[in-house]
Amino acid sequence: MSGVLVVMEQQGGAWHRMSWETLAAGQQLAKELGHPAFAAVAGQGIGDLAAELGRKNLAKVHAVEHGLLKDYTADGFAAALEQLIKAHTPSYVLFPHTYQVRDFAPKLAARFGTTLISDVVSFHLNGGTPVFVRQLFQGKLNADFRAAGPGPVFASVQAGAYQNSSWVVGVAKAGMHGDLLDWLSTALHPFARGLQAQAFDRFGWCRAGFGQEGSGEMARAHRRMVRQPLDRKPLTQPLACPP
Repeated sequence: MSGVLVVMEQQGGAWHRMSWETLAAGQQLAKELGHPAFAAVAGQGIGDLAAELGRKNLAKVHAVEHGLLKDYTADGFAAALEQLIKAHTPSYVLFPHTYQVRDFAPKLAARFGTTLISDVVSFHLNGGTPVFVRQLFQGKLNADFRAAGPGPVFASVQAGAYQNSSWVVGVAKAGMHGDLLDWLSTALHPFARGLQAQAFDRFGWCRAGFGQEGSGEMARAHRRMVRQPLDRKPLTQPLACPP
């Protein structure tokens, strides 16, 4: 499936203002390419946010909801969005260029064998292919970037590049809370069991912090709860894909 996927950012149930600017950019890119536009939001208790997205002119809204995503971690968000992208195979994935996106989006892009085109201020088509524009040397120079490889193409949109009120109102398809939620629920639990001891704390369940005192003991308690030995499986262990 081709299309443009916009990954929105929310914190504590409130939208980051740059998400709407990125949505406007995604809708414009999709229109010029003749592709459908999609949006996704990740977290816990995001039903109202997903419903709000459903009133925008989008082909579909993906609500990636799970308890492990309540508190942001780069590992958790990268794992969940990797599953989403592999399931729906968009051609382009856009993010707001926030501190959070700078933290996890390069990791996510690397899992697809590509890089993140960051700080995009505009784009234009060349032979039907988008060319993304970045500013260099504090805005003194504009540089064109075209992604190589099969895709998907990952890009983050700089603040102020698009008006946050220029997104198009519409109605997304019903069923935005469908099987994807149950699918991620089953996929993320094996991922949590496979984490290293210190890395497990970064999901926010233990609060001890990465590498700080007490993190290993808390992870061991979790391992005893799920009846698994405390081995050191790689953090990048693939998630099991349900049938």
